[in-house]
Amino acid sequence: TDTVDFTGTCEPGALECSTVTVTCVDGTGTQSSTVACNDDGLGNGDFATAMTIARGQTANCSAVCADNSANASLASNTVVTEVCAPEDTYENVSDIYGDSSVAAVDGFATLLDDNSADHTMQGNIVADDTYDWYEIPTSDDVVADRIAGVDTYNFELAFAAGVADYRMVVWRGSAGLGDEASSECAFDTDVTAYSFFAEDTTLADKPNLPTNPQACSSAGSPFYNECADFSATYWVRVNRAAGEDCTSYTLQAFNGRP
Repeated sequence: TDTVDFTGTCEPGALECSTVTVTCVDGTGTQSSTVACNDDGLGNGDFATAMTIARGQTANCSAVCADNSANASLASNTVVTEVCAPEDTYENVSDIYGDSSVAAVDGFATLLDDNSADHTMQGNIVADDTYDWYEIPTSDDVVADRIAGVDTYNFELAFAAGVADYRMVVWRGSAGLGDEASSECAFDTDVTAYSFFAEDTTLADKPNLPTNPQACSSAGSPFYNECADFSATYWVRVNRAAGEDCTSYTLQAFNGRP
């Protein structure tokens, strides 16, 4: 559930509006809250109340005034409010948490390159929001790579849900954060998945591409690149590409998947 605040104006007075009753109807039923029409002493009135709406519900709410004799007015205009499901818990931390690169959602454990763990981020960007930012650290175990002869580092991002409505921009390292020209897929506005991994190529000094393009050696050779440390922190900016409804997204991050 979530608490929804309702405020408005009313005409105060015993013969005008003494109380205001706000009624909301959704898929779970009907609920009402009656509060006083507060007089500021200058003939102006206002009211405020709050009600709990179940997540995933769309409520139609209206208000009715009553005088001291319980004579009721006509209903006000109807206000429609939707409580998104699932809940975007990051938005509850503070008003700015996750809204910029300097206030990115962080605290994620470093993703090792052995595929031993992954991170799942679930959010929602509605009309009064623009971006969700995440900061994800990763590491590359070069010693293990040299022993195995393979660089297993393979950082991946992909939407598991919301791919029709959301896109991402990725920065590897902190340089140029927020500047799309310095992002990993500069000016590509249709990114729904991203990966960064070690890959040997058929360059002039390495004419024989190894069977496994992630193969490497401790010192490099005509056939293999030298095992390198690709450890890095990534900043991911998620934006809504379509709509302003309660459609959420699920973003997953991996490192070291084969």
